[in-house]
Amino acid sequence: MRESYSLCFTSHDEVMFRDEEDHGMFINVMAIEGYRTETEILSDAEMSTHVHINAFTNRPTVFSGRTRMSYTSYFNRKYGRSGRFGEKGTYILGRWILPSTRSHQLYPPEWFASLRGRNRLRLPVLFHQ
Repeated sequence: MRESYSLCFTSHDEVMFRDEEDHGMFINVMAIEGYRTETEILSDAEMSTHVHINAFTNRPTVFSGRTRMSYTSYFNRKYGRSGRFGEKGTYILGRWILPSTRSHQLYPPEWFASLRGRNRLRLPVLFHQ
């Protein structure tokens, strides 16, 4: 049975999207993997070091894993690097839609920077796959 998920994966300190071509490729990869895994992508937010995806799927770890691996392969070829971005897995923030993608769109970066260390932006991570 398909459910709503809020997914996040990170590259930590490495920039994932260096130009518009990188953003376009990520969107294409996400769409292809969404089709392959019967995942409906409800929204996404691409930041320089991490991505949030709200999706309706019955295979959240397969969808996010394939999306991440396909994009990493493209990125490694383009920039002559090797290895993966960040952790091995994806953070599954919940079986519901969190406002994570909308919050990144609604608030300027200065607002998020002003809250560092205050624990106000911590989301409930249920499990890490």
